[in-house]
Amino acid sequence: MRSLTLIALSTILLASACGETKVYPATEQDGSSDTASDTSATVDILETPDAAVDVSEPDAAVDVSEPEPDEVTADDVVQPCVPVTCETLGFNCGAIDDQCGNTVSCGLCTPPNTCGSGGNTQVCGCSPDCDDKTCGDDGCGGLCGACEDPTPNCNGEGTCEEAPCESDCDGKVCGPDGCGGTCGFCEAGSVCAETGLCEELCVPACDGKDCGPDGCGGDCGVCGADQLCSPAGACITECEPDCVNKECGSDGCGGSCGTCPPNTTCEIWKFDQAECSPFQEEDKEK
Repeated sequence: MRSLTLIALSTILLASACGETKVYPATEQDGSSDTASDTSATVDILETPDAAVDVSEPDAAVDVSEPEPDEVTADDVVQPCVPVTCETLGFNCGAIDDQCGNTVSCGLCTPPNTCGSGGNTQVCGCSPDCDDKTCGDDGCGGLCGACEDPTPNCNGEGTCEEAPCESDCDGKVCGPDGCGGTCGFCEAGSVCAETGLCEELCVPACDGKDCGPDGCGGDCGVCGADQLCSPAGACITECEPDCVNKECGSDGCGGSCGTCPPNTTCEIWKFDQAECSPFQEEDKEK
């Protein structure tokens, strides 16, 4: 009886694993007369899920680990910006874009070098200038050539010539130096004399004079051949001054026989005599 029960239970379990369980009636060996009369009856059991349940190994471990993440590639990682430098480009002047949004200075050039003058972009250099030159500085610390005899000297224009002119300014402060230059200039109010020295500006005094010196090293005019220049600067016919018995007054030739001292006056007497006499009261009243 016990063995029949175990067989029936095993049959039910196997049927449930296949989705439909059929229970067949017990045989006569079971000793149950209630079920022997109906040998064709079937019993439908609740349907089970389609997935089969493996109960052959009840002790099997269940894999509950998390699935492996998708593999990360280099394209999925944001790469940092690597700036371009002046050194990598070979530049040492000017400015560049470092390709990361910044403007970078590469430096400045030291004269006479300028940026790019040597033929390389943004590189300090110097372009020699020897146009129309056979000697002298080329503007970059070099020479445009050397002079030889008979023109051993290089002038300021970069051409070879004979021995250069030596200026002469010894003892001079103004005027020409003898080589097309000057020894200096005088200040306002003075002039450069022939001696090469500055002298105060002189204004000739020739008012009322026809001849004689002008007070500045010149003259106010020249008289005719038959005339003389009087001390007063007048041209007169040649005559002999007469100052006999005269200590003042005219000499008869446009000149003077003398000048009286202060507080005296020149008095003319008989026989063309003239002398200096003190002022009289009546002279003062006059």
